Amino acid sequence: MSKKSDLPLYHPRLWPTWLTLALLWCCSQLPFDSQLSIGKTLGLALTKLAKRRHKIAKRNLELCFPNMSHADREELLKEVFIQQGMGLIEMAQVWWPRPKALLNRYHIEGLEHYHRAKQAHQGVLLLGGHYSVLELGALFLSNEMTLDGMYRANNNPVLDQIGRKGRARFFETAIERRDIRQLIKRLKQGKTVWYAPDQDFGRKNTVFAPFFGISAATLTATSRIVKMTGVPVLFISQHRNPDNTYTIRIAPPLTDFPSGNDAQDATRLNLELEKIVRTNPSQYMWVHRRFKTQPDGKNLYQ
Repeated sequence: MSKKSDLPLYHPRLWPTWLTLALLWCCSQLPFDSQLSIGKTLGLALTKLAKRRHKIAKRNLELCFPNMSHADREELLKEVFIQQGMGLIEMAQVWWPRPKALLNRYHIEGLEHYHRAKQAHQGVLLLGGHYSVLELGALFLSNEMTLDGMYRANNNPVLDQIGRKGRARFFETAIERRDIRQLIKRLKQGKTVWYAPDQDFGRKNTVFAPFFGISAATLTATSRIVKMTGVPVLFISQHRNPDNTYTIRIAPPLTDFPSGNDAQDATRLNLELEKIVRTNPSQYMWVHRRFKTQPDGKNLYQ
């Protein structure tokens, strides 16, 4: 059987994807608060439907919050999926944007750090994480700056095409995550690039550094990129507020980075990300196997 990524866009195996997108488009025509209410319901449904992701997220929370009571962890797990459901609904605003409907929905803190870095250097590396408010946050940022972004190609050709078109609306250049040469080229050209290296990509080009006290395979690419380009690194995060508005925070540039020690740099980056995640843990994407690769080969997800 052909891989899904090799199928033509209108192959019968992809019809459920098209149907889902049609429903998502219909949802996107509703008032925004109503859309997010649907997202909450979707998130609750995913706790039952997405059993594998639910198991992964539950294990991640057990590893990262060992001192939290079982009841509190279960409540956090529920909220993680509610936030994920809302994030899925928000993607419609990226794929079929109605910008005017969202202009008063967000504010950015620390934009002065970006402007100051941009004046002092040509390129800027915005270092993010995988939060539930991911692509919508990039859409907001594009109202304030010209932005490039890294992305991962989707194995579903329909979602991949829709995602590419959506990102083309707010990224000046969308760079596939393995194309580090293009990333370096764009930074040297004076561009601002958003980059989120907080997933487990195996042992290649990684070191093990603690994240919430657990060894995590962490890419060394960030240090190499900065060493080769000399650009400043600013951490950026985006969060959904209880009133359905959004806050984007840009931190001051990292100092004394890179240090020349990959393990030390990776530890520092993970610690900075951990600080951000702890401020609003339910909005981090715990559904990924962040600790899949371990120094001793142990499987923490069994």
